[in-house]
Amino acid sequence: MAFIETIPVENAADDVKAMYERQFLHYGYVPNYALVFCHRPEIMRLWAQLLSGIKRHMDKRRFELVTFAAAHALRSTLCS
Repeated sequence: MAFIETIPVENAADDVKAMYERQFLHYGYVPNYALVFCHRPEIMRLWAQLLSGIKRHMDKRRFELVTFAAAHALRSTLCS
């Protein structure tokens, strides 16, 4: 299993700090997936744009069902 060393919230600066703050304002905490993007915060911005584009064309329930079905098919217990 691979492990990614992340930048702790208290040590974040510049773009990483801004990314963490956006996540905290949205969720009330910084999710683990956001911590993984700490080395490339610009990629998280692009990923968010992709998700937004996909979600725009379907209702929330359908998006959640498709996400669950894909996670189940991939046997991802974290996502399902």
